[in-house]
Amino acid sequence: MRRSHQIKGTLHFVAGLVVSIALVIQSTSSAKAQQPTRPELEAKLEKQYAAIQDIFFNSPGKLTEPRDFRERLRIWQENLAQSFAEAGKTIDEILKLYPPDREKWRERSDTMWLYSQPVSPPSSRMVFGAGEVQQKARLLEPPAAEYPEAARAAKARVKCGSDWCWLRTAR
Repeated sequence: MRRSHQIKGTLHFVAGLVVSIALVIQSTSSAKAQQPTRPELEAKLEKQYAAIQDIFFNSPGKLTEPRDFRERLRIWQENLAQSFAEAGKTIDEILKLYPPDREKWRERSDTMWLYSQPVSPPSSRMVFGAGEVQQKARLLEPPAAEYPEAARAAKARVKCGSDWCWLRTAR
C-alpha cells in the first residue's frame, strides 16, 4: 500500500512536470506568434515620425523652461536623439521581417541611427554655429557671376529699395 502511494505521488509529480513543460513551450510559441506584423510596425513608425516632427516644431526657442537656453538646447537635442533611436529600433524590427524593399529600410535605419548620436564636441567638428565662432566667415575669392545668354539678351534692370524690388525688361 505504501509503495502504491509512492508511485502515485511520483506519477503526480511527473504529470505536473510534463504539464509545466508543455505550458512553457506553448507560451514560448505563442510569444513568437504575437510578434508585430510589418503594417503594425509601419504604423508605429509613423507615430514616431510624428513625434520627431513635434519635437522639431517645439524647438528650444519656443520653450521657456529651463531658463538657461544652453540647457534647454541640450535637453531638446537629447529628446530628439532618443526619438531618432526609437525610430531606428522600429526600422530594425521591420528589417528582421525581410521586407522586399530592404535597401530602402536599411538606408532609413542608418539615417535614424546617425541622427540618434549625441552632439559632438566642437573639437571634433568642422561646421560651427554662429554662436560658436568669434569671427564670421567671409569669401576671400567669390566666384564670378555667370549669366545665361537669354538673361543677357533681356537687358533687365532691377531697382531695389530697403523693402522692395522692381524689375523692368527692355521691350
